[in-house]
Amino acid sequence: MLEKAMWASPHMHLRAIDRFNGQVVHAFLTAGGTAFLLLHDGSGGEDSILGFFKGVYELYVKLLMNPFCEMDLPIISPAFESRVRALERRWLR
Repeated sequence: MLEKAMWASPHMHLRAIDRFNGQVVHAFLTAGGTAFLLLHDGSGGEDSILGFFKGVYELYVKLLMNPFCEMDLPIISPAFESRVRALERRWLR
């Protein structure tokens, strides 16, 4: 579903691309081709979801600009995770 949506839209925020067990899957595609996926209950508006994705994208770009960051490896930074959780509390609750 992600590949179908990414070729059908010129935007980074691909919106809802699928539904799973009553949950909604939203997608955001970075300029480098990394996909952020969000599985949620469908509450909250598009503005909240877009704000969350933009915040995560900003954190992701800052992480990639770190000269000690290794590409194509999982992100295991506790600081990154806590900042993403703070964005989740701000935008998605």
